[in-house]
Amino acid sequence: MHRIVVNLCLKRQKSLRRQETISLEELSEDFDELPPELLSTGEDLAKEAAEVLQDALSHLPQRQRQVLELRLQGYSISQIARLLGCSRGAVDALLHRARKSLRKRLSKG
Repeated sequence: MHRIVVNLCLKRQKSLRRQETISLEELSEDFDELPPELLSTGEDLAKEAAEVLQDALSHLPQRQRQVLELRLQGYSISQIARLLGCSRGAVDALLHRARKSLRKRLSKG
């Protein structure tokens, strides 16, 4: 039962990532005083940062990515271990390796 829930959550995460994000132009009503050049520069930087992060995440092994995403969603180490059917130590190790890999890949950028 837990595995089904985890798989459904992961499937939902994938579909949410594929959805379009709101552009800064759509939010420009809140930033009317800012010059248009600044808005387009900010939008470009935000898109680039999101792409770099998504690329770094996509290079993680699946198990590391799963553990990291569940942790970022607020699950505790114990809950993740129970959901994935592994020990707390394994979850700690996977999180450590995932963070280390992300740091390394993002610092190369």
